[in-house]
Amino acid sequence: YDVPLVALVPRHIPNASPEAQNEEKVRNELALSKHLDLDKTSLVVLPRLPDSKVPLSQYMADRDVESAGTEMLDVLYEYSQQRQKQLQNAEADAREVIWWPFTQHGMPIGVTVVDSAYGNNYTVIGGKTDGKEKSTVEGENQKVDAVGSWWTNGVGHGDPGITKAMSYAAGRYGHVIFPEIAQQPAIELSRMMVDNVGKGWASRAFYSDDGSTGIEVGLKMAFRARQMALNIPESKLIDNNMLIVGLDDSYHGDTLGA
Repeated sequence: YDVPLVALVPRHIPNASPEAQNEEKVRNELALSKHLDLDKTSLVVLPRLPDSKVPLSQYMADRDVESAGTEMLDVLYEYSQQRQKQLQNAEADAREVIWWPFTQHGMPIGVTVVDSAYGNNYTVIGGKTDGKEKSTVEGENQKVDAVGSWWTNGVGHGDPGITKAMSYAAGRYGHVIFPEIAQQPAIELSRMMVDNVGKGWASRAFYSDDGSTGIEVGLKMAFRARQMALNIPESKLIDNNMLIVGLDDSYHGDTLGA
């Protein structure tokens, strides 16, 4: 989710000199700034909290506190206005720059604007349109992701455990080239797959990019396995027309080979 604003409220430090209090405030402000994208998240520093004996109402009536409060409201209002504008223009903007997969672009295209996803639901802005008439549904509503985003989110969106694991992997590895590379997450996942879904027939795990290339990899492996089973020399492969049995007009992926 977006974090448009972070408010820093320095704590009260008993018997501390003004210099010491200011030093702590600056140190905390710098520490937060290092972890925030200040182009997307505003950092507002409020005046230091008073002693607990001072009524909170007196602190809130302070002119500097009121000024900081006004600044926060302005930031949130500007963020809300920008967000609403982006959502309102999302359909038209997407039609200009996106070439959607699995879509006949010569036919009317229904566009659904998704603001976020969690669990089995999308948060949808408005309703689906055909590009000619605007949706009559206003505001946010929930839609069930009944196909698991094409079968890739069977456990739902935003799962905390998966999110933490992905964040860990992205922070520690990013994308690391895989040929002849060993890394612990890949070893653990491979062993888990071999010992479970591959039990009894697989001894190793091969990683591909997606379903389409997975089909092509499977075909290459099948050809090679058949060649070795029949003891066909490389020079005679062309003469031995090995065929793959499939269904007419069936679908196996986006790529040419699939």
